[in-house]
Amino acid sequence: MSFNTIQITARGRALLARAQTGISIRFTRIKMGDGLIGSHIIDEMKDVISEKANLSITGLKVFAGGRAKVTAAYTNQGLTEGFYWRELAVFAEDPDNSSAEIMYCYGNAGALADFIPAEGSQILEKVISVLTIIGNASSVTAVIDSSNVYVTTQEFDELVTTVAAVQATADNAVSASIAAQNIANTNTENLKSYLSNYVRQPANGGITGGTATAYTCTSDPPPVSLVDKIGVVITVHTDSGANPTLNWNSIGPKPIKKPNGNAAVLKSGGIYTLRYNEETGNFILQGSDSSGNATPADLLAGKTASTDTGDITGIIPSKGAVTYSPSTAVQTIAAGQYLNGVQTIQPVTGTAKADNVDAGYTFSSGNGINLTGTSTKRKWAHGFSDVDVTVVSITGLGFRPSCIIIRCLVTVSSNAYEIVAEYCNGIFQNVATYSRINTATYSPAGDYSAYSTRIPIWTVTNDGFTFSVKNNSYTFFEYEYWAFE
Repeated sequence: MSFNTIQITARGRALLARAQTGISIRFTRIKMGDGLIGSHIIDEMKDVISEKANLSITGLKVFAGGRAKVTAAYTNQGLTEGFYWRELAVFAEDPDNSSAEIMYCYGNAGALADFIPAEGSQILEKVISVLTIIGNASSVTAVIDSSNVYVTTQEFDELVTTVAAVQATADNAVSASIAAQNIANTNTENLKSYLSNYVRQPANGGITGGTATAYTCTSDPPPVSLVDKIGVVITVHTDSGANPTLNWNSIGPKPIKKPNGNAAVLKSGGIYTLRYNEETGNFILQGSDSSGNATPADLLAGKTASTDTGDITGIIPSKGAVTYSPSTAVQTIAAGQYLNGVQTIQPVTGTAKADNVDAGYTFSSGNGINLTGTSTKRKWAHGFSDVDVTVVSITGLGFRPSCIIIRCLVTVSSNAYEIVAEYCNGIFQNVATYSRINTATYSPAGDYSAYSTRIPIWTVTNDGFTFSVKNNSYTFFEYEYWAFE
């Protein structure tokens, strides 16, 4: 029997195309027939021409390259009349109607057909396999009848080989398991010995109990004794108090110290590794050497440090750059602050020298600080005014005058008079000349002989003086003075 070509039908190709997009190909059966192809067009066929056998699928195998082998078993038991096996077709489930089928592929042997005899002449059993194309279908299945599965000689031989290999693998696995168990038993003993060696690796002491000054902890297995450098890791349940101790598995309390010998400071929730120093009888806190007696007032604001009392944050304020000008008042830079900028104190300026300042007076200028004047020169001042006043008042001389000469002009009865007075440390201070001005016209005409004296009133201060005439309310419309120290 020879089926030269197994051709996919038009409906088979439509299913194959949809399978490339995710639709499943589900093979359902294989049919045998004896129909002649004649004028039938395979592409349009929906069933075999003359059905002789309807076979359940017994096997499906998918190969690389987009191929699949569909297998069924045939026997002529019950066949009453022989036939020429010309037709072979594979059917698949209709993806649009799960209760319907389509003929996926079809082949016709024509004149090369084998004859299948009736049951009476001989018993015939065949394994029929059809190799067909499935493309890149992501899901290919078959409706398989497990009650009618046949095994080929080749498949049987392959199965025997596989079973033998599995048995050998199992035997090896059993041997390996026994060896592994022996190793595990040995390792367990070694592990127990290793775990109890807390010098090599610290024990897990868990979360502490007790109080802030007397911690307790336990480990499993427990330590036999506190040997030198034996270690334990603990999680502290509360902040430590002064001079804390640890009692490990009730062996006895031992002080907890820093490497520098000071008492350790532990924080709640902190994980600490401790090792026992047999020489001192103390647990030594590992990985910690913070010490010192600094306080927040010794550290810049925002900076932190670790000390014997724990972590601290500084409070010293910083002072930026400031420029100070000379002043008559004391200027200070407050203590307890960090100068992080240049502090500039401006110099005293000026050109005064010692001989420019009266002897005995102290001054500062660009020529020196706290200099003492050496000048013995006398000061004097001169002034003039044409503003009407009844009392001449002069201030701001910068010295106390000892000698004053003043000349004032007044108008009396439309006549101009000149008053001249002199003050000299009490001499002549009570006499002032009063006379007409000879350049003026007087009434009666030519009367220039008027001359008399007036009593001046002087008031002398440390930097000025006042002048007026007693018992006369003269208005001075002009005055001029000379004052000497």
